[in-house]
Amino acid sequence: MKIKRAVAEEVAKLAAEHGQTLRPTQIVEWARQHEQSALHAHFEWRDDVAGERYRELQAAHLVRMIVTVPEQGAVPVRMFVSAPGDRGTGLYRRTTDVLADDGMRAALIEQFLREMRIFEERYRRIAELAPIFEKLDELRAGRRGKGRAA
Repeated sequence: MKIKRAVAEEVAKLAAEHGQTLRPTQIVEWARQHEQSALHAHFEWRDDVAGERYRELQAAHLVRMIVTVPEQGAVPVRMFVSAPGDRGTGLYRRTTDVLADDGMRAALIEQFLREMRIFEERYRRIAELAPIFEKLDELRAGRRGKGRAA
């Protein structure tokens, strides 16, 4: 699903109005109130087809699909993420804000390393992937040296 620039701009504006954070309920409510918006068209509004919870799931999916290119030629990155401390709350923050905060950035890296363990267990025996796993081991060792678990 490719997200139109207009949708991304509307979601970014909404986030700016809420301290650079978002909840799916806020997105759905804004889209409901702005029927002519690009965002409105991304939701199923017929209650016989979809209820409010389904629209919130649609909003969460939508916000995870929005990407931005920080600088020309850079790799696109998600505009919003659910920081590890926010999981289960439905709160999304601007990726740039999460990365700029030392605590949230560290938690995101720790989550990444935990998730990579699953892939390592599955693919460690593939010789061509050895350099990737060596770098992960180095990253973990460096973080342990700084007093962080990995």
